[in-house]
Amino acid sequence: MGRLERDGRVIVAEGGSCPSLERLRNGDLLVAYRDDTHSKTCVSVTRSTDCGRTWRKEHTFAYGASAERTDEQFYGHHGMAQLADGTILLPYNVYGTSYSGVYNRTVCVRKSVDQGHTWSEPIVVIPGPGPAAGWAAAVSYGKIRTLHDGTVILPIIGRREGDRFGRHGFLTSSDGGETWERYVTAACDRYSGDEADFLQLPGGRILCVNRDPSNTHGHGVGPLFCNWSDDNGATWSSHEMVGWSDPRYGHSPALFLTRTGTVICGYRHVAEMDHLHIGSVAFCYVKEDGLDWSGETHIWGGPMYLSFLMQFHAMGQGYPSFAYADDERILVVHHNQPPPAVGERDIEGVFYVEQDEEAAWRGDVA
Repeated sequence: MGRLERDGRVIVAEGGSCPSLERLRNGDLLVAYRDDTHSKTCVSVTRSTDCGRTWRKEHTFAYGASAERTDEQFYGHHGMAQLADGTILLPYNVYGTSYSGVYNRTVCVRKSVDQGHTWSEPIVVIPGPGPAAGWAAAVSYGKIRTLHDGTVILPIIGRREGDRFGRHGFLTSSDGGETWERYVTAACDRYSGDEADFLQLPGGRILCVNRDPSNTHGHGVGPLFCNWSDDNGATWSSHEMVGWSDPRYGHSPALFLTRTGTVICGYRHVAEMDHLHIGSVAFCYVKEDGLDWSGETHIWGGPMYLSFLMQFHAMGQGYPSFAYADDERILVVHHNQPPPAVGERDIEGVFYVEQDEEAAWRGDVA
């Protein structure tokens, strides 16, 4: 297993939050993020062609509603991915739209087949036919991934009509996201229904990590939970709190597998929120196929009390997303909201290099 060593920092975009990072097959880096610089919250896409050193905004998407529809807000989260055939899928959520006369949320996807230079019109996934029907509330959170058997998954969290608890799981597609045939429920219990990310490990286990839904709205101090499937999603283990003896307290989890097989989980760290008003962006190492979560590293941290005093509906930082910036460096992007300008967020990136853990312990690394 390797250990990540910090190797620099960059500003990716100003006025944004909740980024999603993907390295494309041509080597470009794309970041889609919630753009706060417009009259209505929307999603912008920025690109780097020099391994993350410089960035330029290329697209800002609006849902396409009329100017009078000021209730519509367009949110993106950790989710964008490029498939094996080169197609990029960018999921997002529209809040304030209505269908069947019911005020609700809509999950959409945009597609690009030219490395993100042009994009399709929004494709509504939920509400839709089959497994996309019957949702009382649905949100896309969690990275689109391809399982070992070629199945594409789109994580969806929320609540179906008649549910007592929220649920999290993923829609599956066998045709590259053209259609979504079924919904796999990873959990539907007291601990489910909020931000969840999935990763299939080299041995085949599908690991899920999720936020505790009982956190107070947006700012709660609760532990992360996990469960897993060893039969490609057919059945799932019961929920377990991540790190029983040393819990990981956090929101917005994001899983990442390095080229050497090291599994990383990034998250908004909130363990000191209730007492010291301190939070951070952090990551830990996931070992033993999800049975050991340890080695917490803080990417960025600081006081967030001013955010509460000024009643901003935002945390000071959070929502990490990972990708390789080049053949050696790993880039993690997140949003940051430093005091005293607590209303002015940006998207920041931190570079890491994976070192051999045993060599690093001996001190014989460059």
